[in-house]
Amino acid sequence: MDGDEALALFKDGLESTDRMVALETAQRLGLVAKVMGPNAARTVLLPYMEKLCTDQNLEDEVLCVFSETMDANFLPSVGGPATCFNLLKVLLPLATMTETAVRSRAVKSLVSLVKSVSGAGEPGFGQTEEWQALKAFLVNLSGVNLDGSEGAEEGKKEDPWFPSKLSACALYPAVYGCLPKDQKSMAEDKALLLEAFTALADDEMPMVRATAATSLGLLAESASLESFKAYLLPVFKMVSEDRSDVVRMRGVAANANFLETLPPVALSEADLKNLKDGEEGELAGGEVVGSPEAELASEATSLFLKACVDPSWRVRLSAVKGLSKALKPADAKAKGAMLEVFSDLLEDEEREVKLEATKVTSSVFVSGSSKELFELLVLPTITEAFDTMLANAGTGPEGANGPGGGGAGGPGGMNDLDPAGMAGKQELQQAQALVAMELAAFDAIPHPTLVAVVQHMFEDPSLCIKMLDKFELLAKLKESDPGALSQICMDSLSLGVHEDWRVRAAFTAKLAFIFEQIISVESSAAAAEKRAAEEGGSNSAQAAAVTPKKEPQGAPAPPPGTPLDKDAVERAWTAFKSVVAGALWDVVAEARSHFVDCLPALITWADKIGGDKYVKQLVQMLLDQYKCESGVPIPNHPDRKMSYLYKTSVLAGLQSVLTMAPAPGYFGTPSNVTELVELLLGACKDPTPNVRLVAGRAVGAYAVACVGGYGASPGAVQTVEMSLIPTLQTLTSDGDADVKYVAQVAMTQVNEAMNSAS
Repeated sequence: MDGDEALALFKDGLESTDRMVALETAQRLGLVAKVMGPNAARTVLLPYMEKLCTDQNLEDEVLCVFSETMDANFLPSVGGPATCFNLLKVLLPLATMTETAVRSRAVKSLVSLVKSVSGAGEPGFGQTEEWQALKAFLVNLSGVNLDGSEGAEEGKKEDPWFPSKLSACALYPAVYGCLPKDQKSMAEDKALLLEAFTALADDEMPMVRATAATSLGLLAESASLESFKAYLLPVFKMVSEDRSDVVRMRGVAANANFLETLPPVALSEADLKNLKDGEEGELAGGEVVGSPEAELASEATSLFLKACVDPSWRVRLSAVKGLSKALKPADAKAKGAMLEVFSDLLEDEEREVKLEATKVTSSVFVSGSSKELFELLVLPTITEAFDTMLANAGTGPEGANGPGGGGAGGPGGMNDLDPAGMAGKQELQQAQALVAMELAAFDAIPHPTLVAVVQHMFEDPSLCIKMLDKFELLAKLKESDPGALSQICMDSLSLGVHEDWRVRAAFTAKLAFIFEQIISVESSAAAAEKRAAEEGGSNSAQAAAVTPKKEPQGAPAPPPGTPLDKDAVERAWTAFKSVVAGALWDVVAEARSHFVDCLPALITWADKIGGDKYVKQLVQMLLDQYKCESGVPIPNHPDRKMSYLYKTSVLAGLQSVLTMAPAPGYFGTPSNVTELVELLLGACKDPTPNVRLVAGRAVGAYAVACVGGYGASPGAVQTVEMSLIPTLQTLTSDGDADVKYVAQVAMTQVNEAMNSAS
């Protein structure tokens, strides 16, 4: 097909009355340009596209496709960067449309094209035709001349440039970014651009001002500090005082993005002392003190703090979202002021603000760069919120219905809220509880409070699942308070029999971590008791303090290299096997499936603490379960009976075990692997099709592992050829269609693996 024929088909498709045909045709624009070649595409296709986009008689969906297609990636099809302005001219009508979907896509493509302008950023760019054309394009789009005067038609009631100005606001940062980075080059053009942008930021239309406020942050990234101070800082101030809260909201977000680009400031000990003493002394030697960056950070921070106490909750919400960015370059005094304001935002009267402040607490802690300052200014408010939450839940000192407890029947209780209010309060409490886990990672929360909050989370299934997902964050307690960590882990064992299977599944995923902490702390306690006994009882109090059940908080961390206590390991292992047995015999298939996914990690952990002995016990539990007779009541669960469903779970578990990489040393003994493989091969002859299906999938996966050199007995090609492949071949003729299909897929995978290996 030649170019003329491709263009003719393209035109016919766009003229179709069928919307889908027209849309599919529009999506072939890039292909048509390639078929026509760069020269014909530039001289024939683009003028045709310009007419189409100017007339705008097509469906918006088609124009959206055109807007997305004609970006910088489209340039090679029409002659490269030299034809950039041809595409800009085509897209200009689309960037002036009132339809947001079309206009926003056109602007995105325009930005990418502007960044591709030939010679952009080079010292002599100001004398090029490209720059003159780019300035003319921007004036044409925005309706504002580069001297700040209006370029739109006058004498009309309706501003014809309103949609265009929105697009221009988004385009100014890209155009400004084309100018050379050094301050002296094209200084006059830079100033004129910023003045013209200022005129847009002061437009009578709130949407234009809001869009300009959004672009402020991007524009600030390209502007020099001098230009920012002279032109953009006044715009930030103007935006912060705008009568529209949407404009102020976007302005504070742009301010936060700008502050994030400035050098971070770390606090010295003298800074902290001044803040703790309530003094406003000068910084004690920060690198950016007195620098232009520090001065701008101070002024921008003042505007940001103003937004934090704005009458509009939307503006305060935007400030909360950007607070962690704004904190980094702030000096000691500003950091203290911001954290004080943040403490107030945690108690904001608007639930959305309070919720967002709670969610960003950990990131604010990190950006504040001082644990001491956070504990001084923010932690009391957080701790009070935790106490209130626990009291409302009935786990605090005063209980759910006690005085001031805010229980269901008391003042401030759930009965005082409508359904939406109840959902919002529950969401806030969940966020507060998860913050406790995040702060625990920095050891920035009182340990008794943390233990109480975690115990509270155990009572809410959805919250419990989220908490377990963050459970590793508690590892910091191993150094500061292993007793508290042990108590939390011991309490979590009850989750293994939780009524919600999703909680049981989430708990299974953390088994290795939980028992590792229990064993570590138990070993530390045993070592402390032994030292106390050797010293004649002088350390008996300390030994008692590290015993988890007696005194969980305040126990010292175990010395480095403390060996594991054998008795502690055996006690923990016995409890571990009990939990594993519960997971194996879980009545919910999804929970058992999740256990199978976790099995390799559990076996790796068992090998770490007990070697072949513990790995063998885990594997034997799988084998014993499979060998149970169908219809016979399950041990310890007389209400359940053995069925093929449990068999399929065991077979899936054996597949995950046999394909582990790397495999534990236990599987280095051929007889240990042979027993498992024989069970799989026998299961392929089971009368139940579902059992044969899962067994066939497991045999195929193990065969691929053997050929691929991983899993148990890697490289055992003889086993594959003599046992596994014949079994799969037999299953390819199985009477059940699903079994046959799975076997055929497995055979294909095995053959591909063998071909790759050879």
